Amino acid sequence: MREPCRSFLEGQLKLTINMEKTHVTNVNDGFVFLGHRIIRKRGPRGRMRIASTIPWDKYRRFAEKLVRQLSGDYGANKMDLLERLNRQLGGWANFYQYTDFTATTFSKMDARSSGNLGIGLRANTDGVSGL
Repeated sequence: MREPCRSFLEGQLKLTINMEKTHVTNVNDGFVFLGHRIIRKRGPRGRMRIASTIPWDKYRRFAEKLVRQLSGDYGANKMDLLERLNRQLGGWANFYQYTDFTATTFSKMDARSSGNLGIGLRANTDGVSGL
């Protein structure tokens, strides 16, 4: 199957493919392409359709990155930290804005970042009155 695809891509479209990286798979099994997981799923009316979802490992790595930032330097300026996190969360949400089934992943990310943000802000205010 790969060889006919290769000859078409190289002959007609003048594209070169890396045969070590190229895999032919069934869309029912799903695959990751450009940071999105493409899979065939059952839609709301019971019909099968192609869906783009957020890969679990992409979510996990991004969440770990946020936790590391929030667990780091407690002496850093909190407004700078909030602005940086806001840019990163906004960029991540914009990248995945057109994927399907994102509500659960976005709510998990929100809970994880909000919970860790509260811990990070409280760590610097222990023993300080009026906060």
